[in-house]
Amino acid sequence: MVKRFRGLPQLRYLLIVLAFGVVAGGRSATPFRRALLSDGQDIHVHLDDGGTKFVVQGAGAAAPAELFQDVMLTYSGSDFSAEVSYTPLGSDKGICRIKNATTECSDDLTPKEIDFACSDSLLYNSDYEEYPDLQMFPIVAGAVALVYNLPGAADGDLVVTGEIMSRIFRGNITRWNDPSLTLLNPSINLPDQPMKVSVRSDISGTTEVWTKTLSALDPKFREEVGISTLPEWTGLGAAAYPRSTGRGVALFVLATPYSVGYMSLGDARKLSLSKAAYLDPSDEANQPVKCDERSIELALLANDGLYGHGGDRPERLTIDLANRVGSASTWPAISYTYLILRRGRVGSTFEDRLRPGTTCDQVQNTVYFWEWFLRSPSVVSRAARYGYVTLPPHILSSTLSILNSDVWCNGTRTDSAYAAHPIMHVEALAGFTLLTPDYLSDVMTKVAWDYHTHNNTIAVNVRTISEGIPGVPGQDYVQIAAADAASGQDGGGLTLPGLTVELGVMVNANLEQEVVLTYSALVRILTGEVTTWGDAALVETNPWLGRYNGTADRRITVVAVDNPECIAHRAVDRLRRTTGAGGAVGTPWIPPPGPGVRRGADSG
Repeated sequence: MVKRFRGLPQLRYLLIVLAFGVVAGGRSATPFRRALLSDGQDIHVHLDDGGTKFVVQGAGAAAPAELFQDVMLTYSGSDFSAEVSYTPLGSDKGICRIKNATTECSDDLTPKEIDFACSDSLLYNSDYEEYPDLQMFPIVAGAVALVYNLPGAADGDLVVTGEIMSRIFRGNITRWNDPSLTLLNPSINLPDQPMKVSVRSDISGTTEVWTKTLSALDPKFREEVGISTLPEWTGLGAAAYPRSTGRGVALFVLATPYSVGYMSLGDARKLSLSKAAYLDPSDEANQPVKCDERSIELALLANDGLYGHGGDRPERLTIDLANRVGSASTWPAISYTYLILRRGRVGSTFEDRLRPGTTCDQVQNTVYFWEWFLRSPSVVSRAARYGYVTLPPHILSSTLSILNSDVWCNGTRTDSAYAAHPIMHVEALAGFTLLTPDYLSDVMTKVAWDYHTHNNTIAVNVRTISEGIPGVPGQDYVQIAAADAASGQDGGGLTLPGLTVELGVMVNANLEQEVVLTYSALVRILTGEVTTWGDAALVETNPWLGRYNGTADRRITVVAVDNPECIAHRAVDRLRRTTGAGGAVGTPWIPPPGPGVRRGADSG
């Protein structure tokens, strides 16, 4: 059999890679130690060991603080094992604390040390580079409203476009009877009065969302103001009225006729401020849309659900909603609020990031609370009360999958609240155990958690084995064993092929033509028998390689994993058994020594 590979310019490596596809994952089950409820009501558990509550501290974004404090009061007062508190210091101050309060924070506010942060602002690439175990999780979505105090105009009466909002905050529209406003609002009285524009004077995630939205709607705003947590607003001049915090802007607009400002939907609601409606000029229906929960929900559903918008890496779980396509039916300034944790793991390296005086219990209970927050029915209704919307199903699934599978402390993955002290009770909870090779442990754990997100009546326990499946020696299979969830005892087992693992080969040979490899030639390369691109074994299927015969700088470099237990080694061994080439059949494959091999420590 012949395989064709396209050579890429500038490099001359043969890289062995493995690829297998899975769908991310469900929930882990352990013997139940607590009473459960799964009748669709809110979640409550009681401690059965008389343990002392742990204190979990968070800080960050101010806009969602009342929502967080409301639900934390419910959580902490429902006989849970932790007391959770949250201080609205601002997104920037939460971020500096979750990174390193001692070296990153210049303020004297308390708390100084925290277990989690919340932010309306995204982390920068430099943050991830300096602290690579930082992880953001979307938790709720909200809107930034344009509010106004215009005598005689009620909520939603004033209609604006993206260009008009940009011109107001660039200082290009300075009076209420500006022709662009009167043309769009013929039914309300727009007097010849100066427009007083209130902006934030402090670093703010809300300001970042607002400037990002206006930058997406109008290139001139991006050029003159730009995206920032604290812009200079130079175009506003004397018309600018800076105020600290969203509440400060809200109070100014409430007390000042002919003023406008921006703030979270929740802040606008608390003081019953009038909110502008938005008209997208491309909307054929010519229908203005309000800034409300319905608009937020539509924006989230219109989003394609893929992470990595705005050029960010998908694994960071960030979603940029500021520049949505086909969003004429939604208010434009919509954004997620994020939970920020330290994962305690970078690649295969574990390093705990605990605040002074605490233990892994704080990490564990932090995960417990946020899992409850994301799942609890009561949070859905309370979020709407404060102008927020909870995650849509496709975002909730992946968020829970990472939260439940990739937060570590002391080299151990944290448990789910639904496994360690289950809080949804099913008397005869169905379940099973997955016995999986250790190199698939992380993948299968994510699969299990994603499965549980879609079916929370099934308990899945992922257990790793390193010696192969009993009764199936030498085979890479996944065993599914029936389990009694109440006792944790495994029942009878069924062994089935679980995943197809494919050995892939990529050739970067500084060549513009395809490289054709037979399996026999590939094995001879892997065993060190063929070392240059001009070898006769390769020239046989690639005559044009003949001109490289004897050319030292055309040596083949094999990039492989230096771990005999790696699945790549077993895959190569099977290839050798198939072809009968490259040494004794059945012996473990070891990459050939010498300068032609580059090794890595990955477990494969």
